[in-house]
Amino acid sequence: MALIDYNIGDKLTAFVAIRRLQRKEYNDRPFLALNLGDKSKSIEAVMWDGFEQVADRLRPGVVVRIQGTISEYRGQPQIKLERIRLADEQEYDLADFLPTSKFSTEQRAARLDEIIGSLSDPYLRQLLESLLGAGETREAFLQIPGGQRWHHAYIGGLAEHTFGIVDICNFCAGLYPELDGELLICGALLHDLGKIKQYAISSVFEYTDSGRLLGHIVEGDELIANAIRGIDGFPGEKEMLLRHMVLAHHGELESGSPVVPQTREAFILCHADDMDAKMGALRQIAEKTGDEPWSEYVRLINRFIYFGRERSSPAGDNVSRGNTAAGGED
Repeated sequence: MALIDYNIGDKLTAFVAIRRLQRKEYNDRPFLALNLGDKSKSIEAVMWDGFEQVADRLRPGVVVRIQGTISEYRGQPQIKLERIRLADEQEYDLADFLPTSKFSTEQRAARLDEIIGSLSDPYLRQLLESLLGAGETREAFLQIPGGQRWHHAYIGGLAEHTFGIVDICNFCAGLYPELDGELLICGALLHDLGKIKQYAISSVFEYTDSGRLLGHIVEGDELIANAIRGIDGFPGEKEMLLRHMVLAHHGELESGSPVVPQTREAFILCHADDMDAKMGALRQIAEKTGDEPWSEYVRLINRFIYFGRERSSPAGDNVSRGNTAAGGED
């Protein structure tokens, strides 16, 4: 059962995530004050006895198994905890605590393989297969969020965001024949690869130390450069152009890019990334807004958003919104 299914007076045994934790005293008696939650809701909790042995291992973000009773304190529900322990990873599903892509891992994996298989350039295809064909990097790519809060902030969000950019770039490759379509699609697939090192998933999405100190653009470039070193004969010009796309995809130095776009493919990738990120963010804002025509004030972009007084549902049930071929023949 989810936390939202319990009522005052109910006994509960549940797996929950610690959102906030403080050790306090009342009349010289120590106790734990916690905020616990799952995807359905958060609730305050207190524990007076039996927490000393585990207290040093408790911190925000970890999942615990609790037993207790839902009581009422100052008009709000509160859990009086009787037992608490750290949960094993095998005992719970992260989807109970975090938003998750509407597309399954299998669907995301199939879409990834479809894109990789569409490329005919032997060096680009070998690079993609070495990075995303199998192994830990592939698994992380399919699970990591696209962002912590602003856009695609859910399990599988990075893959969804990436596939959206691939679709935009694929369209542009057909619209502008002077583009190197396969290089563009390869850059689109790899542009945010560094996010697998930037984010960690517990019961929340959080930054890693290297994610804060180095950033996903630098870490992504390092992953690509290391993989290219393992491919005999990878053309130096192709490596430079591909890495430039990744390094420049935020568009401006002030936005975190080490360099600004200086090739046609880099310009397309930069704008495709910005477009898909903003549309992903607006989709999340629309979901929070519900049936109201106007959103609340969005501080990250300093404006309200108007969604209309007659809502239409977004179309499409496929993780792919377009063809996979990167220009030229399918």
